[in-house]
Amino acid sequence: LYAVTPDGKLKWKFKTGYEIWSSPAIAPDGTIYLASKDSYVYALTPQGKLKWIFQTGNWIYSSPAIGNDGTIYVASTDKHLYAISPTGKLRWKFKMDGEILASPAIGADGTIYIGCRDTNLYAISPNGNLKWKFKTNGEILSCPAIGPDGTIYFGSADNHFYAVSPDGKLKWKLRTGDSITSSALIGADGVIYIGSNDNNLYAITPDGKFKWRFQAGEDIASGLTISKDGVIYFGSDDNHLYALYTTSFGLANTPWPKDRANNLNTGRSGDKYGVSDGAVTIKAIAYDIVGNSSEYVIRVFVKW
Repeated sequence: LYAVTPDGKLKWKFKTGYEIWSSPAIAPDGTIYLASKDSYVYALTPQGKLKWIFQTGNWIYSSPAIGNDGTIYVASTDKHLYAISPTGKLRWKFKMDGEILASPAIGADGTIYIGCRDTNLYAISPNGNLKWKFKTNGEILSCPAIGPDGTIYFGSADNHFYAVSPDGKLKWKLRTGDSITSSALIGADGVIYIGSNDNNLYAITPDGKFKWRFQAGEDIASGLTISKDGVIYFGSDDNHLYALYTTSFGLANTPWPKDRANNLNTGRSGDKYGVSDGAVTIKAIAYDIVGNSSEYVIRVFVKW
């Protein structure tokens, strides 16, 4: 794991026992939680020093997520979701019916939502009990996004994008041209964005209608991020990074509007960085007949 300064200089690096495929999570005190394919979860200080390690039963591809009480949730290919205390002790583990490569999302009430290669999306209570599971027809490799009303949005390898209610019922599903391994993002205006391995980025309304799509040159399997001026960024297997203008001025104010929870990618419940405050900045420049100018800036709050 590397820590790099804003001007591109190395601060420190930390070596694990094998490859790292996941992203770290960052606690409010700066503790960094990192998972590795060596089967361990590491807790590091902001200076890169080891605080503790926790061993699972197999490789870890899943990125950790941090609950409001500081619990770290991470899944392993040993088919378990783990809940680990901030001091590195096991709180509970939940067994699923297949390997878990996806990362968890955390709802407003602390429910953990996570997909599995057994084709199910699981909803698990903060104390480790199954609330429900929702079956698709393909493995689920991406992280869910959670809407303002608690709707869970996610894609599956069965080529479909799903909207599931907080009680585990299907609201709607849309078919794309190939499997979906990208994670969804919800914009401030409620539009949901998702990439597909059919090379398209889709914009979808909250009631499940295609709004538009943009075609890249190859699969879109990367995560998405969006700025407060409405530009969405994503990568493609065609070796390009794309930036598209949208009508969504920042992230939706929801418990988990994108993979890693926010635009700082801290993976922490309650961290609202990048969430839109509903304000749009308008700048006007007035000129008189001889060319003198005055500039005026106002912020308009929009209720969607």
